[in-house]
Amino acid sequence: MVSEDLCQLQGSPCHRFAHRESERVSMLILPFPSAPDELLVRGVLEEQPRAFDLLVLRYRRNAEALARALGVSPPSIEEVVQDSFLQAFEHLPLLRQHENFGLWFLNIVRNVSRRFLREEMSRPRPAIPEWAAGDEVEDS
Repeated sequence: MVSEDLCQLQGSPCHRFAHRESERVSMLILPFPSAPDELLVRGVLEEQPRAFDLLVLRYRRNAEALARALGVSPPSIEEVVQDSFLQAFEHLPLLRQHENFGLWFLNIVRNVSRRFLREEMSRPRPAIPEWAAGDEVEDS
């Protein structure tokens, strides 16, 4: 649990959100850009949209760098990263250790990138016409 004392910090940009579950009230303090992944994941699971926004901001560049390093072409990187975040959001309830979100998410990026590259390789390529495949250039 996050202490309410954090909201007492002078000049703190935090907001308190209460979520009631059966007779239990869990307090979630957002947005803290430096909040640990565990807190942000819990926020997403408790339907705090700002929490997922912060995870996206935190991991977007790493996801783009990983997709690029795995060979995804620059025009396709955004598609791969968006698909990865969508899969992470959909499967977030399955994540057992919330503090390991970053590693778990980058594994999703790796798998999505590999699947994208496999599908890209299996697509038929247009045939190059004979006139374009020649090595010699005719002089006019």
